[in-house]
Amino acid sequence: MDKSSHDFSKLIGSVSLEKEIDPICMSIDDMITRLDELESLLANVKGVSNIIIDQYTSGVLTFLPKFMELKSRIDNLEKFVQVVDDNMNQMEKTIDLAEHELNVTDYSLKGLILKPLLTKTLPISTPNGEETASSTKSDASIEYQPIQIFNSKLYFDNKITKNN
Repeated sequence: MDKSSHDFSKLIGSVSLEKEIDPICMSIDDMITRLDELESLLANVKGVSNIIIDQYTSGVLTFLPKFMELKSRIDNLEKFVQVVDDNMNQMEKTIDLAEHELNVTDYSLKGLILKPLLTKTLPISTPNGEETASSTKSDASIEYQPIQIFNSKLYFDNKITKNN
């Protein structure tokens, strides 16, 4: 037993524990330093994010009524544009019908104004058997009816347009 303890003491004496343990201790110290830096960075980020949430969330919430008003105005504008588009389509159909009734094929000033005025009147018989003069070949009882177009007051608030 003495001999084996002596052999072990030689073995332990030959091995330098400081050489083996020092690099491990340095690595552990580096890891602890990095963990401390990470902890302080996380605390800083958490503090900044809390400040941002406190400041800007309330700002966003105070903007909510203005945002809803803006959303409503945009929706009304989209409806208005659709109504105007529908009105324009109706007007184009009416103009096409009038051009067809007046046989307008010449879109110059002379053709648009003078041709309907200079066309010969053709006699048209009414259901009573009477003949009436008409400047077109179509039924004399058909009369131009204006198209109901949009009213901008339905789509725009007067107080908003006066302020802007």
